[in-house]
Amino acid sequence: MKKTLIAMAAVAVAGVASAQVTITGAVAAGYSMTTKLNAASVGGYGFDGSSISFKATEDLGGGLSVTATSSIDGIMYGSGTNANTASLTVAGGFGSIAMVAAKESCDGLSGNAQGVRLDGAGFVCGASPSDALTYTFPEIAPGLAAKVTFGDNLNGFDSRLKATTWEAKYTAGAVMVGGNITKYEKAAAGDKSNKTRIFASYDMGVAKLGFGSQSGYAGPGEKDDRTVFGISIPMGALTIAAGSGTIDETVGTDTNKTSTGVNLTYALSKRTSVVGDFTRTSGAAAGDEKAFNRVLVKHSF
Repeated sequence: MKKTLIAMAAVAVAGVASAQVTITGAVAAGYSMTTKLNAASVGGYGFDGSSISFKATEDLGGGLSVTATSSIDGIMYGSGTNANTASLTVAGGFGSIAMVAAKESCDGLSGNAQGVRLDGAGFVCGASPSDALTYTFPEIAPGLAAKVTFGDNLNGFDSRLKATTWEAKYTAGAVMVGGNITKYEKAAAGDKSNKTRIFASYDMGVAKLGFGSQSGYAGPGEKDDRTVFGISIPMGALTIAAGSGTIDETVGTDTNKTSTGVNLTYALSKRTSVVGDFTRTSGAAAGDEKAFNRVLVKHSF
């Protein structure tokens, strides 16, 4: 009986060990203030950017593996939590197939600002979660990757219900260039639009540059064009980043906005840092003129 119990315990321990679950996250708190032209300032102390993520992998044998991820953000006292992303991926010699539920950015360009917040101009729309099926091709050539994504349940994401995106990206050392084409289709017959994006980054060592551009078409006489660029400069424990984004949109009503910002990150340790964000947004419409300032202490685990 004792030998049987020992064997069962050994199997249980082996099962836990093979699960390979990784837990990561961050807690950030500080002070933020948003000031609008001819309007009262809004701000105060609080938490911002707190999240926790889980990742589990398993070797299925025969060159196959499965990876599951899930993350939760908005974790704070007196507030609800939001499912941020979740994915289930099967990978092998054929490439990989992933089912993804994620909050999508309205533009897909924000990352090129090198960590600078540009949401004042509308570069992060906070859309509701959408579902997508992504197939990533096996490596076509050294450094060349390609994938196709079929999006569904896109209510809240750019008002389109379905989207298909073809994307290719090439990485060679410090250089990355890529692009994608997205075709949107609403429920109404013939109600279609598309967006074409190109993006690039170059890591010079002393600085990293990023650039992104979008050309969009939503209907006769309508456009949705966006441009983002940024630079980040590491200086020991301090990293200084500056970025700018412009939106030129004529979908329903004209929207022309420009947002520029600076991000300062000072590392107190490998996992704890002080972060400062300072952004200014300008535009033709009333209420577009505003400033956003934020200082946080962030701890990652």
